[in-house]
Amino acid sequence: IKEIDGTFSFDYTDFDKWVRLNEKAGITGPILSFSIVNWGNNFTYLNKATGGIITESHPIGSNEWIEIWRTFLTDYMKHTMQTGVFDRVYISMDERHYDLVKEAIAVVDSVRNDKNQKFKISLAVYSFDCEPVFDHIDTLSFSFNLDSEKMSRIIKRRDELGLITTLYTCGANGSSLHSEPYQGLDTMWYIAKLGCNG
Repeated sequence: IKEIDGTFSFDYTDFDKWVRLNEKAGITGPILSFSIVNWGNNFTYLNKATGGIITESHPIGSNEWIEIWRTFLTDYMKHTMQTGVFDRVYISMDERHYDLVKEAIAVVDSVRNDKNQKFKISLAVYSFDCEPVFDHIDTLSFSFNLDSEKMSRIIKRRDELGLITTLYTCGANGSSLHSEPYQGLDTMWYIAKLGCNG
């Protein structure tokens, strides 16, 4: 919400309801907050001065883009600390090009709390293009169809660093309604063979 004075405020009502609903159901794991590098790269907000809904787009890495994300992340950090979920929150990205991911990491790293903590980061990838920053990603999820030998080496290194690595079935390979039952089991065996966390 863009206030009359030009500053931004954020309404976490739905976020808080969703988190509490999941907690009541026993789901207390990571909160993946998508996406700092969203498809279309749009920012939509209510302008209180006009009452209108505004959509803007700024190039990733531009001063405007950085300012918008720093403003939000600072406020989001404060809110998640107040509500006790900060340690569970990951700023998350879908499969994006290395240059965009690098910009997002820089913005996330620039926002710190009074204990010098930053948000954790999660990333899904369907190529090795972002490999230069893999050690900087707290939770990395590889597409099922990537080179298994290379994934195994990366998974081993990440495991030594205490970082989480998972596998996902991009395009529902083996996990859709038309898949044979053994395909889901085969996926689990493959995950175990690679040494993934899930």
